[in-house]
Amino acid sequence: QSSYGFVDYYERGSAALAILTLNRKQIFGQPIRVNWAYASGQREDTTDHFHIFVGDLSPEVTDSALFAFFSAYSPNCSDARVMWDQKTGRSRGYGFVSFRNQQVC
Repeated sequence: QSSYGFVDYYERGSAALAILTLNRKQIFGQPIRVNWAYASGQREDTTDHFHIFVGDLSPEVTDSALFAFFSAYSPNCSDARVMWDQKTGRSRGYGFVSFRNQQVC
């Protein structure tokens, strides 16, 4: 049996930090799964945002971890994506971070 719960955060960076620190932690002896809750099309459109390339990522770096790291330094951080190999499901070791404007820090 699966149970679900939702937590609303005022700041996206706080939610990213919660995902980074709480995912797979145990509550009453059961590991929990913490991730973004969104419907398709609900993510912020980053088409006109500014993007940077981030390379040499460790295999365990996730979208949430990458976002948490950059959003700690910039409130303009809007998204972070690690590129994954479709066949193996493993990280390709690089990703992209988006910012709402050129003022990164």
